[in-house]
Amino acid sequence: MVLAALFSFAAAFGGTVADFEGNKFESKSFERIVTLAPSLAEWVLDFGIEESRIVGVSQHTDATPGLKSKAKVGNYTGISLESVIRLKPDLVLATRDGNSPRDVSRLIAMGVPVFVVDSRTLDDWSKTLSLLGQLFGLPAREETLRQRWQKAKTSLQEVGAKLRDKKLTCLIQVGSVPLIVAGGISYLSEIFHWLGFENIFAQENRRYFRPQMEEVLARNPDFLFLLPTGVTLAQTAKDQWTSLHEMRAVKKNQILFLDNENLLRPSMRLVEGLEYLKRTVSALSLK
Repeated sequence: MVLAALFSFAAAFGGTVADFEGNKFESKSFERIVTLAPSLAEWVLDFGIEESRIVGVSQHTDATPGLKSKAKVGNYTGISLESVIRLKPDLVLATRDGNSPRDVSRLIAMGVPVFVVDSRTLDDWSKTLSLLGQLFGLPAREETLRQRWQKAKTSLQEVGAKLRDKKLTCLIQVGSVPLIVAGGISYLSEIFHWLGFENIFAQENRRYFRPQMEEVLARNPDFLFLLPTGVTLAQTAKDQWTSLHEMRAVKKNQILFLDNENLLRPSMRLVEGLEYLKRTVSALSLK
């Protein structure tokens, strides 16, 4: 039985896999991995790959003490190409929704093997899971992760089915100074739709943007879901709204700070984020 379990996650190398940009890679075991976003390092660990194989990360990669101590190669505003090259990676993981296309192109031009994924939508997230499973040669592990995701998704949608008839609207806030909200093509908007809430900016063909306060007031959401990280930001975000007594969400005291960073990490940490959302909304008294 134990032997069977060990073999179920055995690597299945061989074949070619193309990333989101069409760059082709051979499936194999990678020994020196650099990740250019926090969620990408988390994906590596999600697949059961040893942390020691990650030799460089971006700022704010903090899922484990070991990742915190890794060499830093940059952040969302830019990557130090020299730092990446110095680490001699056999794989660099980059993301379309966070890394500069210019930085990625320059690394590729220098001969650095950069595999590009995406997580702007949940379809992108699902494709990323599939591609990484192929790249790492771990199809059985991919299937296990997908089953975990599907279970959490189904559970959340069951709650949403009970709320759908209430036609509840919401604003999904991810930044407070300035105000930044989720638009219609963000994975957060999709997740709240599963939960039975309609994002007031669902028709905006943007992931995240800065709306005018007049727009928010005109759309008058039933709920405000606040996702800024950190206690200070959370209080600042709440203070933004409490004086707007004419807004339905304020009148009914339906301003919820979602103190769960997993919702902002598009790796398997999203599963924990979905479970947290389910518990939070299930505990509400919605009449």
